[in-house]
Amino acid sequence: MDPGRMVPEQASEAHVADLAVMFAAAFRDDAMIRWPMPDATPAMLAEFFGVLLTPYARSGVLWKIHGYDGAAAWLPPAMAGRFCEIEQSTRAAINPLTGGGGARYAAFWDWLNAHLPDEPGWFLDLVAVAPSAQGPRAWPQACSARPRASPG
Repeated sequence: MDPGRMVPEQASEAHVADLAVMFAAAFRDDAMIRWPMPDATPAMLAEFFGVLLTPYARSGVLWKIHGYDGAAAWLPPAMAGRFCEIEQSTRAAINPLTGGGGARYAAFWDWLNAHLPDEPGWFLDLVAVAPSAQGPRAWPQACSARPRASPG
């Protein structure tokens, strides 16, 4: 990824399917994702990320860079308090994709939700870089995939 070309673009629901495939490839071996989904296939991972990304696209807080090389879901300070609501809204669709009916998934996210800061601030929920675009500067560039001005 060329940092000079890293201009975040707002992603819409029309982008979610392709972004979900990119997230699935980027996280295919990630321990945090695999713990509740040890037997997930690439298609299951793409479905999982599609479920996670959709509410962010609908809320206008999903950003992509350089086509589908990277993406991030950033909740601005005025919306950061909605994270738990958004996360809870995805569980019914995610539980069948996980082992044990979602018990491990719920345990992890319940713990995380209990440890969120009370202070307002930007909240980065999801960030990924396509495997073909990964390199030493990829993560900082993907994290920059948010607008510089925000409604919050």
